[in-house]
Amino acid sequence: MYRKLLSLLMILSLTLTFSVNCFATSYITESEFNNNFSVADSIRMDSYVTGRATAGDIDYFVFNNGAPDDISFLLCNGYGANFDLRLYNGSKQLIYSASSTSRGNVNEQFSKFLLPGTYYVSVVWMGGTTSIDPAPGVPYSLEVY
Repeated sequence: MYRKLLSLLMILSLTLTFSVNCFATSYITESEFNNNFSVADSIRMDSYVTGRATAGDIDYFVFNNGAPDDISFLLCNGYGANFDLRLYNGSKQLIYSASSTSRGNVNEQFSKFLLPGTYYVSVVWMGGTTSIDPAPGVPYSLEVY
């Protein structure tokens, strides 16, 4: 009984944490054009980034990891689009991709153990029906922590 209650509390805690993270109030706004590695927006660990993706758009971000650690990535989407989230090493080689075939309000999330160094993360709009006019771009938020 105690284990079941503890498990339920942990799940509830994680759910509340993700909900808060997706709607945080302290954001860095991505700048266009950040559509390749050479013009990637620089971000800090433990920061939230808001951006907009248009058809065919890939937004790149670069960050430095100072110590060996588990780093988490959370991409929030509340507008019905389908996004992928990709992680690259400093040599620009893909080391992880979080993607889903589900359209709708599906967040992409993963954690990876990373050694110190420079890393890139990209947000790729894979399409989907949105509940807003896609002309200015579909909004998303990204957290690296």
